[in-house]
Amino acid sequence: YLAPSDDLKVVTMPMLRCIRQAPPESARSLLVALLPIVEARPDLLRPSIREFFVYSFDFADVKKFKLKILERLVDETNVQLVLRELQAYVSWQSDTKFVALA
Repeated sequence: YLAPSDDLKVVTMPMLRCIRQAPPESARSLLVALLPIVEARPDLLRPSIREFFVYSFDFADVKKFKLKILERLVDETNVQLVLRELQAYVSWQSDTKFVALA
């Protein structure tokens, strides 16, 4: 996140690919590493906001970090999309802690 803007653009897409393909234990670490970039330059990842939608089978920590990232990426252009996604999470009766967090 301290790198020049052009370098961050090059790094973000491979990180997203790694998160998609990584085992859950590694996905958590990648999300933690991505969080400072999201905080510093949310505009880089807004086009890929769907990558951070939570799956019911994600580990609890992965769900938590994806939700944090979604929170930082939401803006007036994608708020409806994110609200619909959060509404879907409310129907997950098997994970009440996550539903309360969402």
